[in-house]
Amino acid sequence: MANTLDNNGLSLDTRNTILENMQNDWQEIYGGDVNFNSNTADGQVLQIFAQMCADYSEVVRDVY
Repeated sequence: MANTLDNNGLSLDTRNTILENMQNDWQEIYGGDVNFNSNTADGQVLQIFAQMCADYSEVVRDVY
């Protein structure tokens, strides 16, 4: 699902969906052998980015 604002209202991706999309994009760029465990740099940075996006989505939802 993508973030949308239409006749049905505001639809925002969940944190898990955001993280999954980022991981898929990361694998396309860096290859399929990327390790996303929480004790790796790749896993940590994507968790931070996903949480940041989810936090911004909550602000957008509150403003809406």
